[in-house]
Amino acid sequence: MPIELRKWFQIFIGVLSLLLSILCLLAIRSALPESATLALAALCALFIGAISGFYNLFRVFLPLIMLRLWPGIEKNHG
Repeated sequence: MPIELRKWFQIFIGVLSLLLSILCLLAIRSALPESATLALAALCALFIGAISGFYNLFRVFLPLIMLRLWPGIEKNHG
């Protein structure tokens, strides 16, 4: 079974993309002033899109990196 179809891998990249999106949200939010309510609302909308964007990036590129580091990972049945 390809690594990108395994349940543990999908959960891993889902959690990883959520954590990276939260990190980006906190970094940008700390730079905004408190009076910028529309900017904060737009930032929350971008946060929701960032989760799926990071998920798609990790789904494509992370298997390539993992297969390069651990070539036998797809041969395992786990």
